[in-house]
Amino acid sequence: MIISAKIKKTVRFLCFTILLSSSVAASAASGDSLPPETTAYMCGNKLLRGLTNAATGSGELGRQIVMRDETQSDFVSVPVGFFAGVLMTVVRTGYGAVETATFLIPVGGDYSSLLKPAYVWGPKVKPDDSN
Repeated sequence: MIISAKIKKTVRFLCFTILLSSSVAASAASGDSLPPETTAYMCGNKLLRGLTNAATGSGELGRQIVMRDETQSDFVSVPVGFFAGVLMTVVRTGYGAVETATFLIPVGGDYSSLLKPAYVWGPKVKPDDSN
């Protein structure tokens, strides 16, 4: 079986990218290697957050149903929560992919998340909260 040179280059690039991403994410997850205010730490945190959101975005399905159930009747909460969950799954997974791809670039002057909460399991944010 002959593998073309293009495929070999692509596989090498993907392996290098995964290795680099893993090492940055591991150093960011350890928390002991760099102080929180360094750029490398903030980039690693953004990468880790992006990978996590891209992998766990489907958790929005259940989260949205539960959130709707707290404010609406059971008859309305399940279908509305399901469609809101599908939409938020796409948003969170896509945003995770964007954060992963742009982890070296600060957005808005820093590396903080534009999605609130930053992770699917984060606390519910009220519309009037500034955090």
